[in-house]
Amino acid sequence: MIEVNDPLCRGVVLLGLEAPEEELARGFAAAHTSRTVRGFAVGRTIFAEAAKAWFAGTMSDEQAIADMAARFAALVGIWGET
Repeated sequence: MIEVNDPLCRGVVLLGLEAPEEELARGFAAAHTSRTVRGFAVGRTIFAEAAKAWFAGTMSDEQAIADMAARFAALVGIWGET
């Protein structure tokens, strides 16, 4: 991992880029040793599958909300374990 020596940099966040949870877990573990990584930012990793199903009419509003909440909670849990 490359460390940044910019005195104005307060840290960086990892981007999810629609990666699966297992891949993000590996990235979180690798970032754990970095002094500059402060967190993560994900979007599509959380909502992409639910959005596809919801737009296709195979998932209700409540199911989509529950799916996205579970995906986010899982990632927060993985981040907290590293």
